[in-house]
Amino acid sequence: PVSADATDLVFSSDAAGKDVVKDFTTVTPKAFFNWQTADTFSGNFGVTINSVKTKHPDDAVVQAAVPKGNHVKAYAKDYWTGKVYEGVVKDGVATFHVHINKDPATGIYVSALLTGWTEVDGPSYSDKQVTDQNGVISVYYESDASDRQVFTNRDQLGVNVKDEVADNSAFGPGAYPGHAPADLTTRTDPNPDIHFDYMNDNDTTRFGQNAVAKGYYDTATKKFTVTGQVDGNVESLTVLGDSSDENAVQNQVKLGADGKFSFAVTAEETGQRPIAYLYKTKDGKTVRGTLNLILDTVAPSLEVQQVNGNELELWTNDPKFVLSGEVNDNLDGYRLYVNGNNIYREFANSGYNRVEGLNTDTELTNPYGSHKFVQEENLNDNNDQPSTHVYTVNVVDQVGNVVEKKLTVHYDPNYLAPVDVDSVTESDTNTETNVQLKPEVLTGKSLELLHNAYVYDQNGTPVLDKDTSLQLTLKKGQQIVALENGKEFVVNGRKFYQIGKNQFVKVANTVLQAAKRVQLTHNAFVYDQKGHVVKKHGKPEVLKKGKWIKAYNNADKFVINGKVFYKVGENQFVKVANTRKQKAKKVKLTHNAFVYNEKGKRVKGSKILRKGKYILAENNGDKYKIKKKTYFKVGKYYVKVANTL
Repeated sequence: PVSADATDLVFSSDAAGKDVVKDFTTVTPKAFFNWQTADTFSGNFGVTINSVKTKHPDDAVVQAAVPKGNHVKAYAKDYWTGKVYEGVVKDGVATFHVHINKDPATGIYVSALLTGWTEVDGPSYSDKQVTDQNGVISVYYESDASDRQVFTNRDQLGVNVKDEVADNSAFGPGAYPGHAPADLTTRTDPNPDIHFDYMNDNDTTRFGQNAVAKGYYDTATKKFTVTGQVDGNVESLTVLGDSSDENAVQNQVKLGADGKFSFAVTAEETGQRPIAYLYKTKDGKTVRGTLNLILDTVAPSLEVQQVNGNELELWTNDPKFVLSGEVNDNLDGYRLYVNGNNIYREFANSGYNRVEGLNTDTELTNPYGSHKFVQEENLNDNNDQPSTHVYTVNVVDQVGNVVEKKLTVHYDPNYLAPVDVDSVTESDTNTETNVQLKPEVLTGKSLELLHNAYVYDQNGTPVLDKDTSLQLTLKKGQQIVALENGKEFVVNGRKFYQIGKNQFVKVANTVLQAAKRVQLTHNAFVYDQKGHVVKKHGKPEVLKKGKWIKAYNNADKFVINGKVFYKVGENQFVKVANTRKQKAKKVKLTHNAFVYNEKGKRVKGSKILRKGKYILAENNGDKYKIKKKTYFKVGKYYVKVANTL
């Protein structure tokens, strides 16, 4: 027998006759986990969170209090990246060495937000205590942060903890094999015989507006398309999409010869829904699985004071600049950033689905309302010298939808803004204008030029380019900043925006004209603004020959990668070449031929075209399909191609 208070156990003696001693304990400590509070400050993520600062982004040290004893392990998980760290545990102190991630877009280090927990083996064989992951601590990077103390004594961490013995009665046998809740509801590992293209098998997949852009989700029909492939040993696939009947015909998925499949289910534009499926293998097995879809096609709203579009440029002589605005989303849990710094994080606990009687709003499940933010920035950081500051404000929701606005502030302590010039009219354009100067902020409204635009002075006289002595021209597509928040000025009876000191452009150059209907003379791919083919359900989107399209801005033309396009939708373009008709092609009839209309019916009273006669087939002999027959178009009628072979 071993005494209950024994700490050393003698197993045997070595060759020299010395006792072989092993550590021994008769108790298992009760698991707990508490992040340090010493050497921390209150960070703001929408709620106050204990935080630490470090100047070592690749090796930031953060510590926690854990039980003293054997078989104690401590872990931390970065909420942003999902990376899990195992701490070094000694004498009740868990020490973690973590990384702070760099935003790939800005190159700025962002914070690490860590949850932590402890795992302790025991008290009985095969038992394991695992604490909840409720504790949170944030790690910020600051290049000039002070060196931080690494604690070796648990009492130095600033938390009150007490070592206790684990209670045996709190532990019992696990679930009967195959009857744990996870086994009865949804698996955790992907099934081996089925592979989904963009969904996580037996797990959750989140989609935002990217689901619409990639063609996975149709907002008009509310159908979400899932594609994938099964292995050769799978003989059938059933999906419980819009019906729970496993035998329903509409739930049986067609498998291609190569095992590829595609099916669609109904999903709200914002919400969470499971997609259950089962497949049967050739050896008689039935395997079940679940895809958990979270969809939110609604982008957050972001208002930044003074910014009407997505960008604003302004000039000021005031060293203090107030950056303010308001942010909201249909779902809670969104995050607000300024230049990569997370300045606000909303609670995320109200779910994705609207509940009748609980959510009174017809669209929002977010119960918290909007958040107003105000930040005062110091512009005079260059010893009273002119400087430029760029503020990028963006909001990111739970599924990754992003709205971004950019504010460029030019600071000059000697800057003076000109007074209004809206009194300039045709009647006094020959009068010398006495321009008064006053200290104030000169703001602007960002606009895109929809046409090439000449630049004029306050008298309506064209401004010449200093380098070429030609009339100064701004190119279509260029962003301009209309000063005084887009105020319109009248010069010689025409409306102008002021874009600089004594520089104006016509308002008409920023106004979108009505679309023009254009017919496609060839099948046409749809391209994005970078010249890449747009895909729908993984396949290139094609508009069929003969289709009428609406070309934006009176069929205005856009040049992308040297090719000329019409704009037909938001970030959607079609090549102009697919709408142009070529010269008619002279074709000889090898048989007598009837004349048909666009419906494939013979035109009554028309003459038969005799063998040997030549016809002019429109658009270089382009062929048209009408009711599975192929025709040439001759004038406003059609002749079968077969009569020319």
